[in-house]
Amino acid sequence: MLSLYSTVGANAKWFYRYPVTIATKSLRSDVKEHHLPFAPEQFKKVFGHHCVSETAFLLGAAENAFSEVDSHAHAAAFPDLDPLHLFELARLNKMIGFLPQEAAALPRGCEVLAPRLSQLRLQMLLLNRRGLAIGARISDRLNAAGIGHVHLKGPLQQAALYGDIARKPSADIDILVHPRQRRAATALVRDAGFEQVDRRKAIWWQMFLGEIHLRDPENGVMIDLHHAIQQAGLPSPRNLSAFLDESREMRFEELRFRVPGPVYRVLLASISLGKAFLSREPCLSGVLDLRAAIACLTPEERKCLAPTARAVRLEYTLGLALRMLEAVYPAAAMPGLPRPLAGLSSEMLRQMIATPWIDGLPWPRRRVIMSELCGRDSLLFLRENLRSLLSELLRKTLESRPSRKGVAR
Repeated sequence: MLSLYSTVGANAKWFYRYPVTIATKSLRSDVKEHHLPFAPEQFKKVFGHHCVSETAFLLGAAENAFSEVDSHAHAAAFPDLDPLHLFELARLNKMIGFLPQEAAALPRGCEVLAPRLSQLRLQMLLLNRRGLAIGARISDRLNAAGIGHVHLKGPLQQAALYGDIARKPSADIDILVHPRQRRAATALVRDAGFEQVDRRKAIWWQMFLGEIHLRDPENGVMIDLHHAIQQAGLPSPRNLSAFLDESREMRFEELRFRVPGPVYRVLLASISLGKAFLSREPCLSGVLDLRAAIACLTPEERKCLAPTARAVRLEYTLGLALRMLEAVYPAAAMPGLPRPLAGLSSEMLRQMIATPWIDGLPWPRRRVIMSELCGRDSLLFLRENLRSLLSELLRKTLESRPSRKGVAR
């Protein structure tokens, strides 16, 4: 049985961010590059399965991130779960790190997963610690050059939300800089020995996703240098500088970093959920992150959340994220913000979040989602729709060109 997971275990560094490239060997010959986070082939092992019991167990296990749960009693309530379905559900939803590693805390029949989960936990810990060390080194260089920046997501977010840096593997280091300092920051990271990759599609990543990818050739660590935090087709924040200006210092094991302030951490979690929903990507872990980010807010910060979202034009993005949160955790309702896609039931939304591979789900059309997140602002919608169309056109044009190996210096 353990052999079923050997491929995933050997590729723990990549199995979340680049799931297409680490598909099992039997699938590799059939899998082509896909511009969405998950290609349909990734759902092969769970396709046709609603995974209702597996989802309930996974969410119950994740409660340990918020309060003490009797793991053994929780496992006893879910006898005879399919271990492959449980593992795949957790993997696709980026929640491997929330499954218990102790065999007795797993449902009957799933004890076989315990050694693999322990191995993945160790791999995530080593991977994330290395990323923190390299991220701190880049931060020192950026600070010395006077380039303001914040670290997005990754182990630092996990430490802030859960007190644990190994909830998810972070193969990349995501750093946000101001667009005006993008070139200087890129040159500085290159001077540190990193090389820009993905030459063929670099212009698309820069223009429409606001990212530059740089890799350390010695150990393969990637720096994703962001100068935007939203993809084409979804409304961008009105004031990107606020995400930098409202940053906080975070210390971790004698290392210092700048990270988003608590309110902006909630908004960033909402943006991630909006992207995942648009891409039909399993995103239970994103819902969990949003719940944890909101739980970390002080009463005063909670009062500032809605006004801040409106000020940066993300109130509808936050509203959709809150709808997703309430679909999974009904008790987490927060008033005072619009709720896009009101015609979509919470039950259907919950399935879209956890198991989007189920046939027959009433997915809204892409343009409907875009219109709702633009607050039915016609001019904003037309602009974002145009950006989305241009983005897709450029991507397809670049992908149709012959591939050239190598990196850009």
